Amino acid sequence: MFGDYCSGDIVAMDTGTLDVPKVADTGFGLTTFGEDATGELYVAVGAEVYKIMQEGAATATPTATPSETPSSTATATPTVLGGGRLDVDGDGVAQASTDGTYIFRALLGLQFVVPPDFRLVDNSIASDAAIAAAVAALGASLDVDGDGVAQSATDGVYIYRALLGLQFVVPPDFRLVDPGIASDATIAANVDALLP
Repeated sequence: MFGDYCSGDIVAMDTGTLDVPKVADTGFGLTTFGEDATGELYVAVGAEVYKIMQEGAATATPTATPSETPSSTATATPTVLGGGRLDVDGDGVAQASTDGTYIFRALLGLQFVVPPDFRLVDNSIASDAAIAAAVAALGASLDVDGDGVAQSATDGVYIYRALLGLQFVVPPDFRLVDPGIASDATIAANVDALLP
């Protein structure tokens, strides 16, 4: 499954036929997908998190926001990748499609920081434990909006959008809910300070 930020469309690619039918229209502001420990799929739209549910075709329905407490499933102390920077997978570059996704998922507290489908494309991705440790090592520096806590629904979204190079790091509808959010320039500068 993947989506488009501008249209809000969610599509699901059939890997057998390569068809890409539209399965949901979320409206403007689709920012990211996430998966919980049981394999349930979530999508963030604006300031809301929705659970993708099967009803003939997948549809997005509101759900409670998952826990935003980072957790690590590591039993041994893994080598910290990224050197305290946003390159949490240790590949030498901070990218929204990989590092941004991993940071968001780690901040959600998901068991699988790397979506399992990613490993089908690239089996050399660092372990979930190593990436979770790299995210944990960033600690308070992930609080890029300066509100005192690193959260997936805010800081994770801002980091992802900054890594994408979007003009508006904070989705405009977030400011309708909280006009006191730090400026896009401030948040972008905080993200830039974490680049490798």
